[in-house]
Amino acid sequence: MEQVKLKLGMQLDDAHFRQMLLDTQVLTTNNYTKWQWDKLYELFQGPLMNQKRLDESIKGIRFLPRLFGFYRPSKQKFSTIKNTKVYSQLYGTYISRMRLM
Repeated sequence: MEQVKLKLGMQLDDAHFRQMLLDTQVLTTNNYTKWQWDKLYELFQGPLMNQKRLDESIKGIRFLPRLFGFYRPSKQKFSTIKNTKVYSQLYGTYISRMRLM
Protein backbone atom coordinates (compact mmCIF):
# COMPACT_ATOMS: atom_id res chain seq x y z
CA MET A 1 0.00 0.00 0.00
CA GLU A 2 2.81 2.41 0.90
CA GLN A 3 4.52 1.81 -2.47
CA VAL A 4 1.30 2.66 -4.34
CA LYS A 5 0.88 5.85 -2.33
CA LEU A 6 4.50 6.81 -3.06
CA LYS A 7 4.06 6.25 -6.82
CA LEU A 8 0.85 8.27 -6.89
CA GLY A 9 2.51 11.07 -4.97
CA MET A 10 5.33 11.27 -7.47
CA GLN A 11 2.97 11.49 -10.47
CA LEU A 12 1.44 14.93 -9.96
CA ASP A 13 0.85 17.57 -12.57
CA ASP A 14 2.65 20.90 -12.18
CA ALA A 15 -0.39 22.83 -10.99
CA HIS A 16 -1.21 20.32 -8.26
CA PHE A 17 2.41 20.18 -7.11
CA ARG A 18 2.63 23.97 -6.84
CA GLN A 19 -0.66 24.03 -4.95
CA MET A 20 0.70 21.45 -2.50
CA LEU A 21 3.73 23.68 -1.91
CA LEU A 22 1.51 26.72 -1.34
CA ASP A 23 -0.75 24.75 1.02
CA THR A 24 2.18 24.23 3.38
CA GLN A 25 2.31 28.02 3.99
CA VAL A 26 6.14 27.98 3.84
CA LEU A 27 6.15 30.40 0.92
CA THR A 28 3.57 32.74 2.40
CA THR A 29 4.73 33.26 5.99
CA ASN A 30 7.92 33.12 8.04
CA ASN A 31 6.02 32.01 11.14
CA TYR A 32 6.70 28.27 11.41
CA THR A 33 3.70 27.75 13.72
CA LYS A 34 1.42 28.58 10.77
CA TRP A 35 3.13 26.09 8.47
CA GLN A 36 1.20 22.90 7.71
CA TRP A 37 3.66 20.29 8.95
CA ASP A 38 1.52 17.31 7.99
CA LYS A 39 1.49 18.56 4.39
CA LEU A 40 5.25 19.13 4.49
CA TYR A 41 5.75 15.57 5.69
CA GLU A 42 3.50 14.32 2.88
CA LEU A 43 5.56 16.23 0.32
CA PHE A 44 8.80 14.69 1.58
CA GLN A 45 7.31 11.21 1.47
CA GLY A 46 5.99 11.54 -2.10
CA PRO A 47 6.49 14.28 -4.70
CA LEU A 48 9.88 15.47 -3.46
CA MET A 49 11.27 11.97 -3.97
CA ASN A 50 11.05 12.74 -7.70
CA GLN A 51 14.26 14.45 -8.89
CA LYS A 52 12.40 16.82 -11.22
CA ARG A 53 10.13 18.01 -8.40
CA LEU A 54 13.06 18.31 -6.01
CA ASP A 55 15.00 20.49 -8.47
CA GLU A 56 11.95 22.66 -9.09
CA SER A 57 11.40 23.20 -5.38
CA ILE A 58 15.04 24.23 -4.89
CA LYS A 59 15.76 26.36 -7.94
CA GLY A 60 12.43 27.40 -9.38
CA ILE A 61 10.34 28.52 -6.44
CA ARG A 62 12.92 28.51 -3.63
CA PHE A 63 10.73 26.35 -1.39
CA LEU A 64 13.43 24.12 0.07
CA PRO A 65 16.00 26.86 0.69
CA ARG A 66 13.40 28.68 2.76
CA LEU A 67 12.56 25.53 4.69
CA PHE A 68 16.24 24.65 5.17
CA GLY A 69 16.81 28.11 6.61
CA PHE A 70 14.40 27.27 9.40
CA TYR A 71 16.57 24.31 10.45
CA ARG A 72 19.88 26.18 10.16
CA PRO A 73 21.36 26.57 13.70
CA SER A 74 22.66 30.07 13.00
CA LYS A 75 19.10 31.33 12.47
CA GLN A 76 18.11 30.09 15.95
CA LYS A 77 14.61 29.02 14.97
CA PHE A 78 14.42 25.23 15.16
CA SER A 79 17.25 25.01 17.68
CA THR A 80 15.43 27.19 20.24
CA ILE A 81 12.08 25.34 20.22
CA LYS A 82 11.19 23.50 23.42
CA ASN A 83 10.52 19.76 23.21
CA THR A 84 6.74 19.60 22.79
CA LYS A 85 4.25 17.86 20.50
CA VAL A 86 4.90 20.52 17.86
CA TYR A 87 8.63 19.87 18.19
CA SER A 88 8.10 16.17 17.45
CA GLN A 89 6.27 17.10 14.22
CA LEU A 90 9.10 19.43 13.22
CA TYR A 91 11.68 16.79 14.03
CA GLY A 92 9.80 14.17 11.99
CA THR A 93 9.78 16.49 8.99
CA TYR A 94 13.48 17.15 9.50
CA ILE A 95 14.25 13.42 9.48
CA SER A 96 12.21 12.99 6.28
CA ARG A 97 14.13 15.84 4.70
CA MET A 98 17.48 14.30 5.66
CA ARG A 99 16.45 10.97 4.14
CA LEU A 100 15.65 12.82 0.94
CA MET A 101 19.15 14.25 0.73
